[in-house]
Amino acid sequence: MMFPPLSLSCRALGAVLALTASASLHAGLVVHLRFDEGEGVVARNKADTSAPGVFSVTGAEWTTDVPETFVSRTAYRNTGNEGAYVSVKGDSEGISTFDDFTITGWVQATEVNGTAGAFDRILSKRDAVGQRAIDIGFINSGSGSKAGIGIGVLVGSLNQVVTPPIDFSEGWIFFAVTRVRDTGEISIYLGRSGREQSAQLERTGEGTPGPIKNNAPLMVGNTPMGVHRAGEASYSDIRIYNEVLDAAQIEAVRQENLSSR
Repeated sequence: MMFPPLSLSCRALGAVLALTASASLHAGLVVHLRFDEGEGVVARNKADTSAPGVFSVTGAEWTTDVPETFVSRTAYRNTGNEGAYVSVKGDSEGISTFDDFTITGWVQATEVNGTAGAFDRILSKRDAVGQRAIDIGFINSGSGSKAGIGIGVLVGSLNQVVTPPIDFSEGWIFFAVTRVRDTGEISIYLGRSGREQSAQLERTGEGTPGPIKNNAPLMVGNTPMGVHRAGEASYSDIRIYNEVLDAAQIEAVRQENLSSR
């Protein structure tokens, strides 16, 4: 009986493992906005085609100012206009109720406000009752200066987990936020755009346990409730999963938006 060369078997096995990993990264997706269209006013939601991301009339535009390592050569840029956002309808399947979840994406901030209670949003799904809110935004992490801006997370009531200060002048940031329904535990991971710079766990803290339910729109680059909070920033490859990804899976998500060239 003849066996295939070992090198061929290894290549075949590697291909199977890569396909399996890719499939597992997409199994729990409920929102996936790549922002790779580069034109028009609609960003396809690759996880739910019935609920695309719709650009606001003013202040939401396309940009090609992305790292050379990105697979997608375009991204969504928010000019900071108070009425600027990309919106996904809030009663879409999978995002009217959040239990366990993971939210990932890429962001490059140019001019943002990190004042406590008025932080510019990266992503927000918030109705009139703040206890039913999910907010990810730019929050002053304690230094009192622009250089002190970090990424903060609020889920449910006023429980916040904030990263250390981030130097956005060094380029785009990859972020991942996980939340465990039963305990309310929130974890934030950060990474850069180099293939060799893996995402690292930065902060863990307690939020509000239990399901978070609302039908408010999901907005990228703003919030649907109260005074709008839009910062001048760009966004790429925003994903929401209905499960808690582990560190290896989160790193695989980061790598998926990076080219091998």
